[in-house]
Amino acid sequence: MAQVLAMQNRLFERMMANTKNLGAALAEGATQGQSKLANVQHTRPPTFSPAADPLDADDWLCDIEAKLTLAHCDETEKATYAIHYLQGAAADWWNICKTLIPPEEPITWTVFKEGFRSAHIPAGLMEIKRSKFLALKQGNQTFMEFLNQFHYLSRYATEEMLTEGMKVKFCRECLNLEPKHALSAHEIHGMKTLVDKALQVEESVKEVLKNHKRKCVATDIL
Repeated sequence: MAQVLAMQNRLFERMMANTKNLGAALAEGATQGQSKLANVQHTRPPTFSPAADPLDADDWLCDIEAKLTLAHCDETEKATYAIHYLQGAAADWWNICKTLIPPEEPITWTVFKEGFRSAHIPAGLMEIKRSKFLALKQGNQTFMEFLNQFHYLSRYATEEMLTEGMKVKFCRECLNLEPKHALSAHEIHGMKTLVDKALQVEESVKEVLKNHKRKCVATDIL
């Protein structure tokens, strides 16, 4: 009898220990979840409701992806938190969309992003932007004005921007003849180097033009 009671006591103690460990694990999981949510909220993610300009939808997608990455969210967490920031008709769209996803298929960021793009960003508009990028030239813009356009439009031409070398080559080819010729004398492997060199070239050209203008003014006075 004493052995049976001792065995029951040991069994009860093990059950209590397992319950305690489970409770601690659940509490830790809840704390981590709250911490991740706080990290996300700290980045101030933008909300999204259908916009008149489809490109605003693409801007939102890029913006919230950057903020969720900053909050160290994994691919599933990104989708979970992004859905939380959909409003109005956009939230209604997702409520319908998720019913079409098989229950066994995880809702990752890729799944959400592809569904979001197909619903809110027409493929024809994306192709127009890609064509605009491929035809991009510096023209009358300063280098920084051109670079802003380059960065903005390059997201619509991902196949042409797969590597750093491809970015450097395409960017250099878009420049005006004078800076393009000046940069050809340098071995450039990264965009940072290209930007630094291009700005130096632009400043040198400004100085040459300024000095030339001074000489012309001095000649006229004489």
